[in-house]
Amino acid sequence: MDEFVTWCKALTKDDGSQYGFMLNGGSYFFQPFMWAFGGGLIDEKDLAIHIADQGTIDAANFVLKLRDVEKCIPKDTTRRTSTNNMMTAFKAGSGRDDLQRPVATADVLSGDQFKDPANFGVAPSGRPGGQGSPVGGHNYVAYAGTAAA
Repeated sequence: MDEFVTWCKALTKDDGSQYGFMLNGGSYFFQPFMWAFGGGLIDEKDLAIHIADQGTIDAANFVLKLRDVEKCIPKDTTRRTSTNNMMTAFKAGSGRDDLQRPVATADVLSGDQFKDPANFGVAPSGRPGGQGSPVGGHNYVAYAGTAAA
């Protein structure tokens, strides 16, 4: 995460014309941060709720620091406006990184910045000991480290 902060700060312009990271205010887009800090939703074994665990709180504080202290994320991350703002900025190149749903790839590639598809890259979200990434309710995924059944 330290590397992520350094990178976001380097890609952010002080005048607000470019942000190092674009983040939608919806819970779906927060989940990779939550998992990276060891937080969780519901334990699949005992159905314990983990949304108020320290890891989830640490993740929220990390995202707020990126937005309010480091100023790497635009202030307007409300659900009402953030999806459109995020996609518009990313496709135009004024949002340098974006956490997006797989279904948005075709829309992203329609942007001026991606006329050359080599400008588009995908990176995994990670955490010590593993990774976590939401993919939506219409996808099936298997973690690469899962043993074959």
